[in-house]
Amino acid sequence: MAKKNDKMPKLAKKIVLVTGAAGCVGTLLVRDLCEAGYRVRAVDRPGVKFVLPDGCDCEKIEFDLAQEDLPEGLMTGVDAVFHLAAIVDISLKFKVMAPVNLY
Repeated sequence: MAKKNDKMPKLAKKIVLVTGAAGCVGTLLVRDLCEAGYRVRAVDRPGVKFVLPDGCDCEKIEFDLAQEDLPEGLMTGVDAVFHLAAIVDISLKFKVMAPVNLY
Protein backbone atom coordinates (compact mmCIF):
# COMPACT_ATOMS: atom_id res chain seq x y z
CA MET A 1 0.00 0.00 0.00
CA ALA A 2 1.32 3.45 -0.94
CA LYS A 3 2.17 5.94 1.78
CA LYS A 4 0.14 9.17 1.90
CA ASN A 5 2.98 11.24 0.43
CA ASP A 6 3.24 8.81 -2.52
CA LYS A 7 -0.19 9.88 -3.83
CA MET A 8 1.11 12.17 -6.57
CA PRO A 9 4.87 11.66 -6.72
CA LYS A 10 5.31 13.55 -10.01
CA LEU A 11 4.20 16.81 -8.37
CA ALA A 12 6.04 16.41 -5.05
CA LYS A 13 7.79 19.62 -3.97
CA LYS A 14 6.01 21.47 -6.75
CA ILE A 15 3.76 24.47 -6.15
CA VAL A 16 0.03 23.78 -6.27
CA LEU A 17 -2.45 26.69 -6.32
CA VAL A 18 -5.83 26.05 -4.69
CA THR A 19 -8.64 28.58 -5.09
CA GLY A 20 -11.47 28.34 -2.60
CA ALA A 21 -8.91 26.96 -0.15
CA ALA A 22 -10.92 27.92 2.95
CA GLY A 23 -14.05 26.11 1.79
CA CYS A 24 -15.17 22.63 2.79
CA VAL A 25 -13.51 20.81 -0.14
CA GLY A 26 -10.62 23.26 -0.35
CA THR A 27 -9.64 22.76 3.29
CA LEU A 28 -9.49 18.99 2.85
CA LEU A 29 -7.54 19.27 -0.41
CA VAL A 30 -5.00 21.68 1.13
CA ARG A 31 -4.54 19.32 4.06
CA ASP A 32 -4.01 16.30 1.79
CA LEU A 33 -1.62 18.16 -0.50
CA CYS A 34 0.42 19.35 2.48
CA GLU A 35 0.55 15.86 3.95
CA ALA A 36 1.70 14.56 0.57
CA GLY A 37 4.60 17.03 0.61
CA TYR A 38 3.43 19.65 -1.88
CA ARG A 39 3.96 23.38 -1.53
CA VAL A 40 0.50 24.94 -1.53
CA ARG A 41 -0.53 28.45 -2.52
CA ALA A 42 -3.96 28.73 -0.85
CA VAL A 43 -6.26 31.45 -2.20
CA ASP A 44 -9.59 32.67 -0.80
CA ARG A 45 -11.47 35.93 -0.32
CA PRO A 46 -10.29 38.59 2.13
CA GLY A 47 -11.82 38.15 5.56
CA VAL A 48 -12.52 34.44 5.11
CA LYS A 49 -11.19 32.39 8.02
CA PHE A 50 -8.34 30.14 6.91
CA VAL A 51 -7.42 27.19 9.10
CA LEU A 52 -4.22 25.74 7.69
CA PRO A 53 -2.70 22.47 8.88
CA ASP A 54 0.27 22.66 11.27
CA GLY A 55 3.57 22.11 9.49
CA CYS A 56 2.04 22.77 6.08
CA ASP A 57 4.29 24.39 3.48
CA CYS A 58 1.47 26.74 2.60
CA GLU A 59 1.31 30.32 1.40
CA LYS A 60 -2.00 32.01 2.28
CA ILE A 61 -3.22 34.61 -0.21
CA GLU A 62 -6.36 36.67 0.34
CA PHE A 63 -7.83 37.71 -2.99
CA ASP A 64 -11.29 38.08 -4.49
CA LEU A 65 -11.34 36.24 -7.83
CA ALA A 66 -14.27 38.40 -8.94
CA GLN A 67 -11.77 41.25 -9.36
CA GLU A 68 -10.45 41.74 -12.88
CA ASP A 69 -6.71 41.44 -12.30
CA LEU A 70 -4.86 38.64 -10.54
CA PRO A 71 -2.28 39.72 -7.96
CA GLU A 72 1.19 40.03 -9.43
CA GLY A 73 3.12 36.79 -9.11
CA LEU A 74 0.09 34.67 -8.19
CA MET A 75 0.84 32.11 -10.90
CA THR A 76 4.65 32.38 -10.76
CA GLY A 77 6.15 28.92 -10.41
CA VAL A 78 2.77 27.20 -10.17
CA ASP A 79 2.78 23.66 -11.53
CA ALA A 80 -0.89 22.75 -10.99
CA VAL A 81 -4.15 24.53 -10.19
CA PHE A 82 -7.24 23.27 -8.39
CA HIS A 83 -9.98 25.85 -9.04
CA LEU A 84 -12.53 25.23 -6.30
CA ALA A 85 -13.72 28.81 -5.75
CA ALA A 86 -17.31 29.50 -6.69
CA ILE A 87 -20.13 31.91 -6.05
CA VAL A 88 -23.22 29.94 -5.14
CA ASP A 89 -26.24 32.20 -4.91
CA ILE A 90 -29.24 31.61 -7.17
CA SER A 91 -30.48 35.14 -6.50
CA LEU A 92 -27.48 36.60 -8.38
CA LYS A 93 -27.37 37.18 -12.12
CA PHE A 94 -25.20 34.89 -14.25
CA LYS A 95 -22.86 37.74 -15.21
CA VAL A 96 -21.98 38.21 -11.50
CA MET A 97 -21.12 34.54 -10.97
CA ALA A 98 -19.44 33.81 -14.33
CA PRO A 99 -16.05 35.48 -13.70
CA VAL A 100 -15.43 33.24 -10.68
CA ASN A 101 -17.30 30.09 -11.64
CA LEU A 102 -16.34 29.76 -15.30
CA TYR A 103 -12.99 31.41 -15.93
